[in-house]
Amino acid sequence: MGLGLSLLVAVTSFLAAPSLDPDPRRDSQYLETLVFNTSLPAFIETLHRRSAMLGWFDQSSDLCSAPIIGSTGRSFDFTQACERHDFAYRNYKLLDKKYSCFARLLKHFCGPTAEHYARWWNSANRLRIDERFLSDMFAHCGTRSIWDRPICRAWAHVFYRAVRFFN
Repeated sequence: MGLGLSLLVAVTSFLAAPSLDPDPRRDSQYLETLVFNTSLPAFIETLHRRSAMLGWFDQSSDLCSAPIIGSTGRSFDFTQACERHDFAYRNYKLLDKKYSCFARLLKHFCGPTAEHYARWWNSANRLRIDERFLSDMFAHCGTRSIWDRPICRAWAHVFYRAVRFFN
């Protein structure tokens, strides 16, 4: 437990509250750290604090748009994986809206016709985010009994294929 707490403190101190002043390098590094270099439990702790630590980032989630299937069951609960996936999708898109215009005026957003749009929200990052989603779901499956893991992994693949196809 001491190592986990130490890691959480280290991540939290690294992820000091981003300033609201525009800085694409700082904000993209912060997002990269949260999505790809932070454990899922530490990410969820940061997200659920809903503090100024996350600055202007969009913290909303619809839990992977899964109202029909749902996110819970006897052998799986992908709620936390969905929260990180939604956070990543929304905020990589926001980076482009916020910073991709040439000569962008402060506090204005860019559109898809901007000169450098897709610097952050692009097919390569989308694939990385989706693969992180799959690994987060598989990590959950690894906590289940050996008998539940195959069905859990099958559901993880269903969710993964759905986000690859529909998003």
